[in-house]
Amino acid sequence: LRSSLLIFFLYFFLFFLDLMGSSFKVLGGCTAGAMFEGLSNPIAGLMVGILATVLVQSSSTSTSIVVSLVGADAMSVPVAIPVIIGANIGTSVTNTLVAFGQFNNDDEFERAFSGATVHDMFNFLSVFTLLPIELIFHPLQLITDAMKPDDVADGDKWEGPIKQWVAPLAKRVINANKDVIKNVASATATCEEIYADSDQKGLIKCGDVYNPFDGTESNVCPLFYKDNASKADDMASGAVCLFIAILGLCFCLYGLVKVLQSMVLASSVGLIKRATNINPYFAIVVGCGVTILVQSSSITTSVLTPLVGLNIVKVEQMFPLTLGANIGTTATALMASMVSDKSEAVQIALCHLFFNVAGILVWFPIPFMRRVPINAAKLLGNLTRTYKGFPVIYILFCFVFVPAVLLGVSSLFDQGGAFVIIGSLCIIVLAVIVLRLLYFFKRQDGYSKITEWLAERQAMVEFNQSLRATIQSHEERLKLLELGAMGANTEAAKSK
Repeated sequence: LRSSLLIFFLYFFLFFLDLMGSSFKVLGGCTAGAMFEGLSNPIAGLMVGILATVLVQSSSTSTSIVVSLVGADAMSVPVAIPVIIGANIGTSVTNTLVAFGQFNNDDEFERAFSGATVHDMFNFLSVFTLLPIELIFHPLQLITDAMKPDDVADGDKWEGPIKQWVAPLAKRVINANKDVIKNVASATATCEEIYADSDQKGLIKCGDVYNPFDGTESNVCPLFYKDNASKADDMASGAVCLFIAILGLCFCLYGLVKVLQSMVLASSVGLIKRATNINPYFAIVVGCGVTILVQSSSITTSVLTPLVGLNIVKVEQMFPLTLGANIGTTATALMASMVSDKSEAVQIALCHLFFNVAGILVWFPIPFMRRVPINAAKLLGNLTRTYKGFPVIYILFCFVFVPAVLLGVSSLFDQGGAFVIIGSLCIIVLAVIVLRLLYFFKRQDGYSKITEWLAERQAMVEFNQSLRATIQSHEERLKLLELGAMGANTEAAKSK
């Protein structure tokens, strides 16, 4: 029974993840597509890669857009490479959100958030170390340009076996039209022009859906599809689907955690931990293989995150599995590019692969280097215990605020004239802020001060909650006293 429930909750967990991704594509499609338009500098490309992937919740979608733009000569390879690297960062926000499923238990939430953010820390550190080298010496561009084929045969997109069972059900609910995002990104048409033309499909489309039971495909219009829908109609459908997906994810995650807990209690915890305590290099291979099967690093890391929260898998064991997931998602893109008719698709996929391999070579083989992302993730997990609202601040700051600010500053340099001077002043201000923060953390015990401030915030939140409960309790007692006094007065009046 437990095994059946585990399969049930796991399948629908993957289904709702897919549904959430499609909903984000509908809601953020026009905005994400417009971000790619007119990119000309690598820093802007990196920030757009992060923001667009956060919006559509899929690095494969961002990558496919970049591939199509490079193939159409709408984006140069030097600009496309940072976009791909940015997509690598943006996709790691999904499992960070999944960690909120264990919000009510302080110990589980701390461990789950640490397990989720080890992916973030690796991606951030890889960008900080490897992107400057790429911008100066262009090793990725030169190596992949030499390796790419002159041409590749046209064919169908490769799809993993797990996705063949999950995607058909999701596409019967909502099927996002990626062509709209690509058209907006390549400046072929705006969203308004697409919706004004009745012959063109909007952000939600009908399409061929694979039937895994008989191996056939049939044209299916999803549940939330509407003929001649306006942009507002599709956005409303996307919002409803997103709400359903989030509720479903929470329910399935709760079920997964409870079933796993019962399975752990019914068996030897030590045996399970020994089974997951495999050689770290073999763990990379396992993470890569699983990700190739499910076709998404987000799914792999999102499934592992609750296990870290339950202390079944340690953060140290999660790290190599995450690195394998990073390689696995690039292998999937590489297989997809091999059956496209664009040699540039292979070059971009190879760039993605070699970037992650280079990051692993820097941050994994040497033990003290390996500790850097792991310790950083544990530090972030510890802050969730100090202040439970910290993960929200972290996500908004790292995945929205900083990329948006840097995108805005880098875009000033593309405007020319006086905007270049304004951009230079902004960079000086940002550099001063960064140096001041480094001094604060290194010389003024900044971490302790921030921890104290977060603890004060958490204490204030808990005090307000207890005060509200105390006031409510006193109000109820006061009402009882008033009723008692009224009763006593009534009895006294009767006795007179």
